Amino acid sequence: MKTIIRYTIAALLFFSTPANSQVRVWEQTLEIPTYLVEKPDPNPRFYNGRAYQGAAGHVYPYPIYDRLTDIKENKTYKAVYLENDYVRICVLPEIGGRIFEAVDKTNGYDFFYRQHVIKPALIGMLGAWISGGVEWNFPHHHRATSFLPVDYTITENRDGGKTLWVGEIEYRHRMKWLLGFTLYPEKSLLEVTVKLFNRTPIVQSFLYWANVAVHANNNYRVIFPPSTQLTTYHGKNRFDRWPVPEKIYGADNTQGTDVSLCTNHPPDNGRPRHHQRLRPGPRKLGVNLGTVQAFAAHHT
Repeated sequence: MKTIIRYTIAALLFFSTPANSQVRVWEQTLEIPTYLVEKPDPNPRFYNGRAYQGAAGHVYPYPIYDRLTDIKENKTYKAVYLENDYVRICVLPEIGGRIFEAVDKTNGYDFFYRQHVIKPALIGMLGAWISGGVEWNFPHHHRATSFLPVDYTITENRDGGKTLWVGEIEYRHRMKWLLGFTLYPEKSLLEVTVKLFNRTPIVQSFLYWANVAVHANNNYRVIFPPSTQLTTYHGKNRFDRWPVPEKIYGADNTQGTDVSLCTNHPPDNGRPRHHQRLRPGPRKLGVNLGTVQAFAAHHT
C-alpha cells in the first residue's frame, strides 16, 4: 500500500511576481560547529524491554548512538539548496534530510528555526537527535535515522519547478518513505510531497509527523480554523478543549486560559486536533511574520 500526502508550507508573503522568475538548485558544503558523537557499539542491541516515547524501543538492526561528548569541532556537511525570488531552502541529507534553513528573501527572516550549532541530545530512537528546522518522522516519531544520512536526488519539472527528493528504506520494518521538496518559479510556498510505502506482505502500523521548529516570542500565537474544538496532550493520553482548556495538565487550565498564546502554553501542554485541511498557522505577533500549512492526502 502507498500513502501520498501533499502539503505546502509558506511564509506569510503577499506580492507580485516578477517576469522571468526561475528556480535554482545546487549543492555546496556548509561548515557548522558540531558537538561530536562517539562511534556506536558495533555489537547489536536486541530488545531488552527498553521503552521509547511510550512504545517498545526496538532498534535492531540499528546501533545506538548514545555516547555524546563535549568536544566541539567545525564539521563540513553537504547541503542542498532550493531557491527562487522569494524563498531559499537548505536541506542536510547527512542529518536525516532535515530542512536546516528556510529564509524569506524579502526581509531575511528565517521562518523555520535556524540552528547555528549541531549539538545532539538523547531524544531520538537511536539516541542522538537535534532540534531546529523541520524533522521528518516515519514510521515513528523522532525516527531511528533522524540523525543519520539519507539518499537524495534532484529533478527538474516541466512547469519550471525543481524538486529535491530525500528518502530511505527503514531497516526495522522494511518500509520506505520519500519526501519531495518543490519550489515553483512564481510562488513563495514550499510544496512537500510525502510518499509512504508498506513494502511488506503484512499490515504495519505507522506514524507520520513533520516536527517543525519556529522562532517564538512572548506574543507568539498558534492559529487553527474556527472548527477546531479539541486538543490532545503529549502522548495522546487525554483530550481537552481548544483554545481554552478545562483540565489540569502541566498547568492549571481551569481558569479560562487561552493556550494558543505561547506565554500561556507550558512545554508539552497540548496539541490541537481537528479534521480540516488547514494546518496551524503560527504567527509571531508584533513583527507580522509566520508560516501557514495546508495539506491533501491520497491513498493507493
